[in-house]
Amino acid sequence: MVREEFNFYEPKKLQGIVEVIGGFYSDSPSRFKVLPNGKLEIMFFLEGSSDCSLSFSKQTEGESGHGVKQPCILFGDFTKPTYISFQRIHMMVVIMEPIAAKAVFGLPAYEMKDVAIEPFMIKNSIPYIQDNLQRLPNFTARAQFLENFILKKIQEFPELLMMKRLIQSTQIVASGYNGFKPESRLDWDHINFSRAHFHRLCKDWLGITYAQYLGVHQFRKVLNQIATTDIPLTDIAYSNGYFDQSHFNRRFKAYSDMSPGAFRKAQLKIAPDTIVL
Repeated sequence: MVREEFNFYEPKKLQGIVEVIGGFYSDSPSRFKVLPNGKLEIMFFLEGSSDCSLSFSKQTEGESGHGVKQPCILFGDFTKPTYISFQRIHMMVVIMEPIAAKAVFGLPAYEMKDVAIEPFMIKNSIPYIQDNLQRLPNFTARAQFLENFILKKIQEFPELLMMKRLIQSTQIVASGYNGFKPESRLDWDHINFSRAHFHRLCKDWLGITYAQYLGVHQFRKVLNQIATTDIPLTDIAYSNGYFDQSHFNRRFKAYSDMSPGAFRKAQLKIAPDTIVL
């Protein structure tokens, strides 16, 4: 009998920085395509994982060399799909805002745009993290351990004040303008930085320009609507600010390597952005 288990934990101590901590176990070979979410993720592989691989291109799937040979993988699935395959897997995953890149991992976010790398800032802590994740009795205990570990890293971060200001500014822009209006119409009086400085900070802390940041959020909104409603694709396109169906299809495919219609027909798993291959 195939066994699969999913768990999710909301780290309330890390609101605005970490979205969710998850746990996943499967003893069945599987291949998934995870669509971009503009987030930074770190996966810790636990005992029992085997033959895992991760790639950002369908053409190089399985050739990336990223997997259980390393105890963990840090990657930013900002604007491209992530292809994941495994024979067996038991892992913990932390899904974070890219703004956590500098605080937790000591790297500017743009260095993690659609790539997987070794998490340098916590390199010396990886054995400690792995030991705790293996010995703790259940998912909740592991999730709380990761929450407290990341909280400590952030509290020790010398640029914590700047980090908080940027989080506040990005939230003001996105909420005040529904996230998707042209930059020329933004009211910069509500932002704590000049226009030029804000855009430099976005590249450093978000990994992409602010226009790209809003574009990913727009993509995620329509992704959820396609997956969870029967609203016609044409209506979804116009209600979300796309010029026409062609513009909608082109932008959707740029993020997902597939058309909106193909996504609606796809077999989904776990969440609206995870496709069974």
